[in-house]
Amino acid sequence: MRVVLRCRVRDPRTARGHRYRQIVLEVARLTIGRGAEQLIQIPDARIAIEHARIERRRGYFWLRALGENTVVVNGVALRKAVLRAGDVLALGGRHLTVEDIRPDRVMVLRLGLPRAGGEAVATAHQTLKETGLRASPASWALVLGVLSLTLLAPLLTSWNTPLREQLRAAALLPSDALWLPGPLHAAHQSIGGNCNACHGATFARVSNQACSGCHAGTQHHVPADSPARALFASMQCADCHVEHSTPSQLVDTGSRQCVACHADLHKFDPRTPLQNATDFGRDHPGFSLALLEPEGVGDDTVWHTRMEKADFRPRAAEHSNLKFSHEVHMDQRGIKSPAGDQVLTCNDCHQADASGRSMLPIRMEAHCSRCHSLRYDENDPTSAVPHGALAPVFTALEDHFSRMFLQPAASGAPAAVRRRPGGEQAVLTRDEQHRALEWTTRQSL
Repeated sequence: MRVVLRCRVRDPRTARGHRYRQIVLEVARLTIGRGAEQLIQIPDARIAIEHARIERRRGYFWLRALGENTVVVNGVALRKAVLRAGDVLALGGRHLTVEDIRPDRVMVLRLGLPRAGGEAVATAHQTLKETGLRASPASWALVLGVLSLTLLAPLLTSWNTPLREQLRAAALLPSDALWLPGPLHAAHQSIGGNCNACHGATFARVSNQACSGCHAGTQHHVPADSPARALFASMQCADCHVEHSTPSQLVDTGSRQCVACHADLHKFDPRTPLQNATDFGRDHPGFSLALLEPEGVGDDTVWHTRMEKADFRPRAAEHSNLKFSHEVHMDQRGIKSPAGDQVLTCNDCHQADASGRSMLPIRMEAHCSRCHSLRYDENDPTSAVPHGALAPVFTALEDHFSRMFLQPAASGAPAAVRRRPGGEQAVLTRDEQHRALEWTTRQSL
């Protein structure tokens, strides 16, 4: 609908001391209220934030008050009304007059100046003076009370005083937990509410000594015997491992912390063999390869790890006798498994250790067995050979098939000899032993 709004404003330069400013609005509805987002804003305490609206329906202009509000139309308080030319709407200290509704269905409104006496404010049932109180003492008492609850009580809690435990246990008094910017990380929940377990001094950052008290065996950013260790002497664990953050995370996984040093490593150590890195995905040097090399033959084989630098030879190969294809296992369509088709990602096999600097080894039991089962007897769901050396494999097979030979009723194996009930503990004859050994060996191969 189209509304022409004429606002009366004061102008001492004119003869009558005021003039009109006219604007044309093309809106679906005309909103009226005290809020700044209302099309007609009336800054009066008696007017609600969203007080009323005018909209056109079935060829008429309808006024509707919102919520429990009312609008005085021609001296009568109404919740809704059809507006006609000449109607006067009293809205607090202002008057909104419907000057005209043109044949082309354009409404012309005139908003008058505030009445003498200024804008009204909400009146209190009883003034502060009538209560016998003075503003200054009451204000100071309120300020001191707030400071005592939010500053003094938490300070007494944080200091090592005999009142610490009582103050923290009090349900109605705030403790130094009032100042926490966020909750403890799940890895530190065992600390409970003992802030002093990490925070030794009041209003001081957690020291490296406090961290190493529990994490003495944690691998540092650089090896302890590295000459570059001196470069980190002025750094705190809390520089990178931030507690009480939201969302809760102990390790900043963004690149900002890393790039701060690794963008120009030679600035810190001109002799460093490391290369610069400014972005993990687009500007990061290649990773070293850990290749398995066998030493010895048969059961005497010992496996060693040989590291190939990032600029490894084009023909660098691993001699672990394991044939693995990333192209097959990383197929976007998924690979077949006992649980159905699965789509693997890098994180399914490659996971960082606690330090975040190295990758954990890939284990058959943790990463491969869900698809590549080592079960060898379809009649026994618990049958599985251990992964690794050959000797334990043959031992497990011989033990399994020996039990099958001695318990044919349960396993379906050929009976060595008929046995009467209660005679299971009888000693096997030499012929039975030969038959058992022959059958067990044949099944184990």
